[in-house]
Amino acid sequence: MTGFDRGRTQTASIFERSGAASRRLGSMLVIGLALLVAYRSILIEPFVTDRLRAFESWFFLPGSEAGLLSVLVAAWLFWNRKDRLLECSPPPIRAGTLAAAAGASALVVGLHAWALMTGVLLLMILSLVGLVATIAAMAGGRVGLRRVLMPCLALLIVAPYPDPLVSEIVWQLQLLTAHGTRFFSELAGFPVMLEGTELRRGEHVFLIIQACSGWRGIQILSLVALVA
Repeated sequence: MTGFDRGRTQTASIFERSGAASRRLGSMLVIGLALLVAYRSILIEPFVTDRLRAFESWFFLPGSEAGLLSVLVAAWLFWNRKDRLLECSPPPIRAGTLAAAAGASALVVGLHAWALMTGVLLLMILSLVGLVATIAAMAGGRVGLRRVLMPCLALLIVAPYPDPLVSEIVWQLQLLTAHGTRFFSELAGFPVMLEGTELRRGEHVFLIIQACSGWRGIQILSLVALVA
């Protein structure tokens, strides 16, 4: 083979790889647009002006909706991983793989339909995470699944979990904060009385409210840890 033939072969190989990457990128864009339409309640509606005005509650109030933060962080993580996702090779097609994909797809569709009927955002988020994980596994196997793990966690960390669960977590954190405050106050030489989540010192009463429980701070710092 002459040098000219080798150069032509290498050029053709480069164009072939470039074309394959372009096709995969186009497929990702189409999938992204489809997800925006199907999951607009969690991917688009958090950007509504009325919710933007309540941004302070995202950082302090437990149980308040902070979908915008998780969407932005997840989108940023996906964008940083797009090149590595494009490099993934699909796993060999086997009966077990197809059965697992069919089962996961049925679960995703069921969660999505249930979310539409009940209006529960948590179900919609679980459906989205399941769909993204299924697509990544089919397109890139375990490698693809690992590369979408962090964005999926970003969506789940600040998800609107059921009120009874959030209330119990916040209450336990309030008690922990109150006991810790009393411990350090007495350690510093300022004895206080503790009644539930109330700290009393003389005529002064300090109440550990839900915003002081630290639950929202734990969620936000977990998002920051993912980004870091």
